[in-house]
Amino acid sequence: MPFKIRTKLIIAFLVVIFPFTAVTGIIAFYNASNIRKANLKAEAIHEEMHLIMSLQIALDRILMPGNDYIITGDKKYIDEFKDNSKDVEDLIKDVENTLVILKGMDTPDRFIQGQAPEVREEVEILNFVKAAWTNIKEISQKIFEIQNPVGSIEAARLMEEMDYKWAYPAIRALDEHHEIDRKEGEKALAQVNRAWKIAWLIMLAGGVILLAASIFFAVFYSNLFVRPIKAIHNGADAIAGGNFKTRLDVKTGDEIEQLSNAMNEMAAQLDNFYATLEQKVEERTRELKESEERLRILTETAGDAIICMRAPDTIYMWNKKAEEMFGYTAEEAIGRELHKLIVPDVYREKAHKGMQEFFKTGRGAVLGKTVEVKAMRRDGTEFPVELSISAMNIKGEWHATGIIRDISERKKAEEALRESEERYRSLFENMLDGFAYCKMLFDEQGRPVDFVYLDVNAVFERLTGLKNVVGKQVTEVIPGIKESSPELFDIYGRVALTGKSERFEIDFKPLALWLSISVYSMEKGYFVAVFDNITERKEAEQGLAKHVDELERYMKATVQREFRIKELRDKVKELEEELKKVRG
Repeated sequence: MPFKIRTKLIIAFLVVIFPFTAVTGIIAFYNASNIRKANLKAEAIHEEMHLIMSLQIALDRILMPGNDYIITGDKKYIDEFKDNSKDVEDLIKDVENTLVILKGMDTPDRFIQGQAPEVREEVEILNFVKAAWTNIKEISQKIFEIQNPVGSIEAARLMEEMDYKWAYPAIRALDEHHEIDRKEGEKALAQVNRAWKIAWLIMLAGGVILLAASIFFAVFYSNLFVRPIKAIHNGADAIAGGNFKTRLDVKTGDEIEQLSNAMNEMAAQLDNFYATLEQKVEERTRELKESEERLRILTETAGDAIICMRAPDTIYMWNKKAEEMFGYTAEEAIGRELHKLIVPDVYREKAHKGMQEFFKTGRGAVLGKTVEVKAMRRDGTEFPVELSISAMNIKGEWHATGIIRDISERKKAEEALRESEERYRSLFENMLDGFAYCKMLFDEQGRPVDFVYLDVNAVFERLTGLKNVVGKQVTEVIPGIKESSPELFDIYGRVALTGKSERFEIDFKPLALWLSISVYSMEKGYFVAVFDNITERKEAEQGLAKHVDELERYMKATVQREFRIKELRDKVKELEEELKKVRG
């Protein structure tokens, strides 16, 4: 049956000498109390160290949403920041409360106000971290208020301020706090060792005084106390040295075993914590490498030339597209001055002065804008480009990133389009037929009810006599047209919906004109009507038809008269024959 240390000591004291035993027991009890206090302090220090490391990780992680928001512009990272913020604030409170408990203060106010000299350094560090956190939240809020953060100079500046002015100094300050805790932990373990050494010395002294009894009890208590104490001492040294895999195998059934178990638990927690920390560091490192690789791939596969420069106008990044566009390899371009490499002679001096001004002040006329300029290839040929320059300040040094797009083909296309539009406009204005481009209007049942003039030519106005019709509905321009010419709406509506062209002639009564109309559709709901005034032709046809009718009536009357003459001639001939017979 295992006995506690107190029971074992009582037995020894009774066997040896009661007074000596009493004195020794009192001293041993005192030392045991110190050991327990030191052990509790060590556990509290371990908990605080765990919280400090967790707070460091949380502060490092809190930077990621802002950085990701600047890169992607995705607003989901705002919610991620809010979630991470709660973790940071909870950890700051936990660190503060743990430190109050660790120092054994009756109220947190003495700690918070830094009145206790033993915690003044920790208070200063924690107050700095709290101030840094307040600034991190304010700066992050400013970043998230930027609507278009991608490529934003202000966002980059705020992110740099948050990183280097507040976050990283706070993390380094927590490293100092962690070092203070580590030293206090070592002191606590040293107190345990010292207490056990004192107990050992007391028992050794008792053995010298009572030599006979010591011979027996030296062997007994050597195995009972010294060995596990040494094991704990050695284990404590190993743990303090960073070997968190250390485990103590102490089976005494007493407080020593409890202390051993507590140290084993502490070592296991530290081992797990550092393993988790290393894993997170590896994950973060891997994420950074992946991010750098994605950025490299994006840069190298970009359809535009990407060039990065630092003072004094020196190139330090030149992607594949820049090589293709300007004819210089990256090895040839890096380290050279940009204005001497790709800027035409006529613009070179002005560009050089502008870059000098930028690298001194961070200001420039084209920063944050997209402008069209002339660039020069290696062979000296000039070509139009579209240029966009962004700036960032890295450790007090201004850097510029230029994105350049070759717009030669676009310029050719624009010129061709301009020429085509001019030809179209010339044809449009000089064509002999009237032209009207219209949008058909339908009711809820899909029936055509009206149409709007979008464009007409001069011949339209000349042939119809209608002026200023663009933007107006036909029922406004020609009142009563639906009643007088309903078939016009049917044909136009059918062509606008089906896209099948039609040609027809119509007696357009509202304008007292005969029109020959060709109508077609280039887009559903729209139609083009090309028409000619055929009123004169129709009037000529009508006159010709009238003349033909009169001619037909004359011819008919003539034929009838000829038939009558023939009948009369036949009758006369018959009478002449009868007369001859009478005379004969």
